[in-house]
Amino acid sequence: DYLNMLPIPASLIKKEFDKLCIPENVVNPFLTHKLECGKWVVDMSERSIGKTTNWLLLGMVMNKLYGTTACYIRQRTDMIMPKHSASLFKTIVEFDYISKITDGKYNFYKYKSRQWFYWNTETDEMAIEPFMYSLSIEDNALNKSSFNAPRGDLCIYDEFISRYNYQNEFVDFCDTLKTIIRERDSALIVLL
Repeated sequence: DYLNMLPIPASLIKKEFDKLCIPENVVNPFLTHKLECGKWVVDMSERSIGKTTNWLLLGMVMNKLYGTTACYIRQRTDMIMPKHSASLFKTIVEFDYISKITDGKYNFYKYKSRQWFYWNTETDEMAIEPFMYSLSIEDNALNKSSFNAPRGDLCIYDEFISRYNYQNEFVDFCDTLKTIIRERDSALIVLL
């Protein structure tokens, strides 16, 4: 019962998520999946219905409530480079979700060294801790001894079905998860 293992009750996470007033015509992780029923979630659908955005929002809410640092995973390193990640939070910024989640303290983000930080564009104040990391499966060997995410309890593998899969990709993905999760039982793995 994953959500009941969290230090914050699942009902509090859902209550905080519901405050964001997510439109009804997009994916809502709480409505489309019984998150308390497993460690792995496979969320597949047609494109452009808010899967990635709303799972990122869920990670941001979990960060607010108890410090979870979401881990956003893609297949290749170039997929997490700034030129390809620049619009990842476009909808989140457009709907002012960062301000809502941080109670007005921050209104934007900064992406530095594959880490996502809350940022206030007016005061130039940036959060000390990242709310999310970006990782690639391709960099698995590099991350093994140098990456630590003691609160990386939401692992989101975006676009996990690809036109091209390399040899042992799933093994490298599981190895990446091991690097993030270590021996914790609390992580939720989401494949989009």
